[in-house]
Amino acid sequence: MNLRINDIFKKLYESNPYLGNLLFVDVETTGLEKDAKIIEIGAIVTSFDGFDVHIKTFEELINPGVPVIPKITEITGITNEELSTARGDEVYAEFLDWVQKNNPSKRSNRTFYKRSDKPI
Repeated sequence: MNLRINDIFKKLYESNPYLGNLLFVDVETTGLEKDAKIIEIGAIVTSFDGFDVHIKTFEELINPGVPVIPKITEITGITNEELSTARGDEVYAEFLDWVQKNNPSKRSNRTFYKRSDKPI
């Protein structure tokens, strides 16, 4: 079965009508050490209006200021060359702004009331 991501989320929302918006975040790092740096942030927010699934995405490489070892490049596919032209720590603030703008928790109650025909 070859389902598109929208089809998968539509099935999820249809089977859980009061689910609300969902936020998924994935990060890649320079390693597993305690002081590992983030080299990529990826996120999606999904919502369902009763008919269609809506997906918003965020993806950004982050220059960690240190070289990435070959094993990390092998695992992630992210190279030092790519990271050398990526922005730095300012990406964190941009990501937090994006999350706040697309905050699933702010809309989950609104979605619940909208679907249950109660006033918002």
